Amino acid sequence: MVARGVNGDGARGRERVSERLRAMVRRSERRWLGE
Repeated sequence: MVARGVNGDGARGRERVSERLRAMVRRSERRWLGE
Protein backbone atom coordinates (compact mmCIF):
# COMPACT_ATOMS: atom_id res chain seq x y z
CA MET A 1 0.00 0.00 0.00
CA VAL A 2 3.09 2.24 -0.09
CA ALA A 3 3.64 3.94 -3.45
CA ARG A 4 4.93 7.36 -2.34
CA GLY A 5 8.62 6.46 -2.36
CA VAL A 6 8.36 5.29 -5.99
CA ASN A 7 8.29 8.09 -8.57
CA GLY A 8 8.25 5.97 -11.75
CA ASP A 9 5.37 3.70 -10.72
CA GLY A 10 3.70 6.34 -8.53
CA ALA A 11 0.85 7.05 -10.97
CA ARG A 12 0.28 3.37 -11.79
CA GLY A 13 0.51 2.42 -8.13
CA ARG A 14 -2.08 5.04 -7.21
CA GLU A 15 -4.42 3.83 -9.96
CA ARG A 16 -4.19 0.24 -8.73
CA VAL A 17 -4.65 1.32 -5.11
CA SER A 18 -7.66 3.44 -6.07
CA GLU A 19 -9.23 0.43 -7.80
CA ARG A 20 -8.66 -1.75 -4.74
CA LEU A 21 -10.01 0.96 -2.43
CA ARG A 22 -13.11 1.32 -4.61
CA ALA A 23 -13.68 -2.45 -4.47
CA MET A 24 -13.33 -2.44 -0.68
CA VAL A 25 -15.67 0.55 -0.37
CA ARG A 26 -18.27 -1.15 -2.55
CA ARG A 27 -18.12 -4.29 -0.41
CA SER A 28 -18.27 -2.25 2.81
CA GLU A 29 -21.23 -0.25 1.47
CA ARG A 30 -23.07 -3.48 0.57
CA ARG A 31 -22.43 -4.83 4.07
CA TRP A 32 -23.62 -1.63 5.77
CA LEU A 33 -26.68 -1.36 3.49
CA GLY A 34 -27.36 -5.08 3.91
CA GLU A 35 -27.49 -4.73 7.69
